[in-house]
Amino acid sequence: MEMQYRGSTIQPMVAPSHGTFDSSVIIRDPYGNQRSHGTLGRFASHNAATNFAVVWAIACLDGDAVPRAPFEVVGSYRDHRGLDEVRVAGSILRIRSQALSPVA
Repeated sequence: MEMQYRGSTIQPMVAPSHGTFDSSVIIRDPYGNQRSHGTLGRFASHNAATNFAVVWAIACLDGDAVPRAPFEVVGSYRDHRGLDEVRVAGSILRIRSQALSPVA
């Protein structure tokens, strides 16, 4: 998907990662110069990752402060039961079949 904003092209990119979705974006200016912005954040759904990339790119093009992702991944591993777990800012999310649920 691509969209036009103020003469620039925004192309959000989403990649599955450990049961979540990494968001990144490519911004191409009217002259064809292209900037790729790596992982902007990790999200529970493809739609959330896409929407965040678009909002982030619009803020970047407007010269506004870019938003921060809702959580930051600080590490991940597979636990003794074979479930993927992702540590985020003081919490652990256990990942089962593409869904996230907080671990008590």
